[in-house]
Amino acid sequence: MGEMQAPVRPISTASGTAPPNTSPALRCEALAVSFQQNGVRVPILRDISFSAAPGEFVSLLGPSGCGKTTLLRTLAGLVTPESGAVFTANGPGRMVFQENALFPWMTVLDNACFGLEIEQTPRAERESRARLLLERYRLGGREKAYPHELSLGMKQRVAVIRGFLSNPGLLLMDEPFAALDWQMRLTLQEELLDLWAQDSCTVLFVTHDVDEAILLSDRILVLSPQPGTILGEYAVPFSRPRPPELSVRDEFVALKRRILADFGDRLTGARSAG
Repeated sequence: MGEMQAPVRPISTASGTAPPNTSPALRCEALAVSFQQNGVRVPILRDISFSAAPGEFVSLLGPSGCGKTTLLRTLAGLVTPESGAVFTANGPGRMVFQENALFPWMTVLDNACFGLEIEQTPRAERESRARLLLERYRLGGREKAYPHELSLGMKQRVAVIRGFLSNPGLLLMDEPFAALDWQMRLTLQEELLDLWAQDSCTVLFVTHDVDEAILLSDRILVLSPQPGTILGEYAVPFSRPRPPELSVRDEFVALKRRILADFGDRLTGARSAG
């Protein structure tokens, strides 16, 4: 395909993994991205093709530097691809970054409401919706606090809530729990799945952690080292809800071993303990 006229276009036809007679929420076709570094073209992504159904949770698993974040930024409309096409049902996706990316001069409530404010949702409505989620996810009473007064886990809660509050059709999450300790990470994984179950948006979730990818996802895409391309795809067969102790069951361990065995040292950056 040639140069795109726009980084993201409305979806036009159904294909890929979407159910019959249902247009996918997201489709990438032969996507390629490169950057110029010191006058030299450096390929970042190559021939990325996949689709995601409405309400599907898909993880991108791969080593550092393989282009996972660049792919998310392309799907958000922040990076223009060199070639290929991106189709989305509801416009560019909303990002939740690895760093919490809260505005330090805004309160917790104002940060949570920011996406709704951009969409010009009336103040009373956006604050009411934000307060409900802040209370549900243990941030009640901290609405007037500023980011520097919060723990890292609290900051990430606010960032995730902000992402879901604007009812995105597509939520793009770039290792949002990577900097957290294991206990807080498990807690926020459970809260994320609870929010996702209520919202039914499509999620594309970047991680280095095989366990996290299996625990959260309907499907896992494995990316190669740079330039990133899709090496493999795995359906996750476990029913929901998935308790954390699932990760020690034989069928979970078998799927993890299969992923690691299939790609060996290409996934050294994605290996996790166990």
